[in-house]
Amino acid sequence: MTDQPKIYENLTIIQSIERMLEDGYRPATLKEVWDLRKQRKIPMRGYSTGTLFLEGEIKDATIEQLKNIEETYKTGGRLLYLGGSYDVSLVGYDLNGQFVGVRAEGASAKISKPSLEKRLQ
Repeated sequence: MTDQPKIYENLTIIQSIERMLEDGYRPATLKEVWDLRKQRKIPMRGYSTGTLFLEGEIKDATIEQLKNIEETYKTGGRLLYLGGSYDVSLVGYDLNGQFVGVRAEGASAKISKPSLEKRLQ
């Protein structure tokens, strides 16, 4: 994580993820959020993360899973939320989320603007 993290808020989880990917960012993982808070690079509050609970396992979501977050949720996946007091919970995709965006690796992480506009209509 060489670039400064960027906070995405006041959007649904779907909108936040799409905006991050469009900007060349991805949601920070649970570990990255933990570390950024500990280093005081982001405010100490709760954030939805790019870490996924799927089929009984906790793992970092892939860019493809993030691009298709609705489908990921339909198959039982849930993003994890790291609370301000270090509690962890599952997040619904249609709720408002507050994410920390970190630079995504490679141009393949971006989604096209027409795709974003179409889905936000």
